[in-house]
Amino acid sequence: MYRIILSHEAAKFINKSPQKLQGTIKKCLETIAQSPFQGIYIKKLKGEISGLYRYKLNDIRIIYKVNNKDLIIFVATIGNRGDVYKK
Repeated sequence: MYRIILSHEAAKFINKSPQKLQGTIKKCLETIAQSPFQGIYIKKLKGEISGLYRYKLNDIRIIYKVNNKDLIIFVATIGNRGDVYKK
């Protein structure tokens, strides 16, 4: 199982979210930690942000990078669909 590391921005989004959404995001992070590459909500990104993956949660996207050597997943950002790709 992979270890999850949140960026400051991702942690801030989770903390500002409603309690119910926080729980849902945490469950998604647990799913990613178990299988970061496969799933119907997981997609490898292309273009300028290639090498990153996204997890789709309704209108929210979790953008992350996987380090297979150290079994670490770095969550770069969590946010609304239209906003996370603009950074």
